[in-house]
Amino acid sequence: MFDFHCNTICYALTSLIVCDRFYMTIPFTFNTRFRSIKKWMPLLLFIVACCYLCYQQANGFWEFLRINWISFRFPYPLDYGEGQLLDKVLLLSRLESIYTSHPGISGPPYAICNYPPVYPLIQVPFAWLFGPAMWYGRAISILSILASAIFIGLTVHELTRNKFAGLIGGLTLLCFPYITGFSMFVRVDSLALGFACAALYTVVRWGGTLRGVVATAALLLASIYSKQSYGFVTPMAAFVWLYHEHSPRRAFELAALVAIPGLLLFGLINVVTNGSFYFNLVSATISDFTLWNVLYYLKNMLLAIHPLLYIGAFFYCIIGIWDNHRPISWWLVAPFFIGSLVTAILIGKTGASWNYLFEHSVAFALIAGCLFDLPGKRKCISGAIAFLLGLQIQIMIFWTKDFFLVPVQYKLDHRESIARMAWLVHEAKGYVLADQYSGLIPLDNRMLYLMPWEFKNAVESHIWSEQSFLVAIAKHEFGLFLIEDVPDGGFYIRFWTTEALKSISEYYYISEKIGNTLVYRPKSTTSR
Repeated sequence: MFDFHCNTICYALTSLIVCDRFYMTIPFTFNTRFRSIKKWMPLLLFIVACCYLCYQQANGFWEFLRINWISFRFPYPLDYGEGQLLDKVLLLSRLESIYTSHPGISGPPYAICNYPPVYPLIQVPFAWLFGPAMWYGRAISILSILASAIFIGLTVHELTRNKFAGLIGGLTLLCFPYITGFSMFVRVDSLALGFACAALYTVVRWGGTLRGVVATAALLLASIYSKQSYGFVTPMAAFVWLYHEHSPRRAFELAALVAIPGLLLFGLINVVTNGSFYFNLVSATISDFTLWNVLYYLKNMLLAIHPLLYIGAFFYCIIGIWDNHRPISWWLVAPFFIGSLVTAILIGKTGASWNYLFEHSVAFALIAGCLFDLPGKRKCISGAIAFLLGLQIQIMIFWTKDFFLVPVQYKLDHRESIARMAWLVHEAKGYVLADQYSGLIPLDNRMLYLMPWEFKNAVESHIWSEQSFLVAIAKHEFGLFLIEDVPDGGFYIRFWTTEALKSISEYYYISEKIGNTLVYRPKSTTSR
């Protein structure tokens, strides 16, 4: 696959060079008609390249809309993390705290909440009206990504005064495989990204005024309190932009308006929850960091998924070092891209996935729009950029269809099997535990006893002891286990501790296998 993409890129670049050499060798004095063709050739090539780019972006946008519409209508879990967040929404809808776990906990629920409260809070009115469901969380995520694309387009337009460049920037975001692949889930990332992109536009459009700085700070706080990792890239880029394009005073005003209220709110929630807020957001989220994970994702991004965008980003960042070549957008986009590289390293954490690259995708979308505008009236260069960007998007769409949507498509195709598991959860006596399909538990309005991966991480980090959990297994306190049957090798997340799996095998038996999921039921005391 990598060789195919490399060959495609090489052929495209070679064709551009050959066409350019041929064009330059055409004599001006050949005849009037040929001189006319040569005069209009750059514009013609520019139009063809832009049409090719628009066609590929339309394909990417259609793929985004298609898969998100299907997932929006799908009533069952599509991702492991959806169950945890729906459980928090239901707790808040009953006016219960979602931050109750602490290091000394010795009984259920072992309910870690990894994120700040904004995303589940927004869903509470829907839970009151419609009960437990996935669709309203997914709707918020999908609309947040669409809003992000709009704000990126507006930001690029504000920076370049080029409407087509703004359109390119906004649509490019929707073509990224991991944007399409994760925007359909009940996850906090999309909402945090939406607030962050809105803050970028606000700081560019109104950053010179106090009202604009206040509005930007409010949006940044909303982004941070949707997902805590959004407290670095966008605030840093906004600070650099204000410092260089407006005044240091405005930059430090923004920093103060984000830092002071943010820390005060954090302290207040932490005091009210008796320290559980810090434990859930910081202590319980620390996991092993593996360089191999970073290299695995970097290899795919740099060599296969979007190599041309990395080349363009490198060129854009380097050219801005010289004052006479630096575009006005450089002081916002370059710091954002560099910051996104730093946060992208977090993907090396055990259990991390492509959603850690949302801000990295925004950086590339901003660069795509700004790069297109960079040559100005030089249509040949703009056309070449448009063509290469269209080729890059074509490659990304290929990855979206053939890699990122495969797990989701599997669940969409096995709707009847998941419905069967949902019925088993509803009929089960006592607690129910699951890994990939843990979202079926809160969908049945049941308490989430624990999330296996978070519990496993806390046990292996010596934060919690699993002894009481093992005793509960031996006492048959669980009416049902739904455990994914994964291969021995490969890149898979192990949800359960070894001791937990041994106890489940000892005190429970496999009653059936539904798809890739093993259904465990309690063994009778006589059979043991």
